[in-house]
Amino acid sequence: LGERAGHEEGAEAPREQARRLQALADTCAQSLDTLEAEVGRSLIALAVRIAEQVVRTSLRDQPNQILDLVGEILQNGPAPDVGVQLRLHPDDLGLVREFLEQDAEPAGPRLVADERITRGGCILETAQGTIDATLETRWRRVIAALGHTPGAL
Repeated sequence: LGERAGHEEGAEAPREQARRLQALADTCAQSLDTLEAEVGRSLIALAVRIAEQVVRTSLRDQPNQILDLVGEILQNGPAPDVGVQLRLHPDDLGLVREFLEQDAEPAGPRLVADERITRGGCILETAQGTIDATLETRWRRVIAALGHTPGAL
């Protein structure tokens, strides 16, 4: 009887150590998962901040990039109509006006300077709807495509 109790007691100690080691391994794995997720979020946030700076520098050094955006919106946007208006930053207005004057179509959009729009973006308004191509809206779409909400970064 004493021998059996001794065997059971001797067998319980390794089982307890095994349970402790398993708990420690589970905690380490969970900590690594959390760390990996945090590092991933930090890397995405850093990449977005770097990209924002690159875009700002690019827009400053090459302000005519707005022309590609306007061309794409007018080509792929809603059909031209009498009430079409294109709102953009005042500093982009002259570039876009010159660009549209080169176009053979006389019925282009009415250009409206709007200081609330960040340089490099625009908003096209028609009777059929609005296309928001502001820099802020495009960033929100990029960040959402990365699986994040703008406030989360």
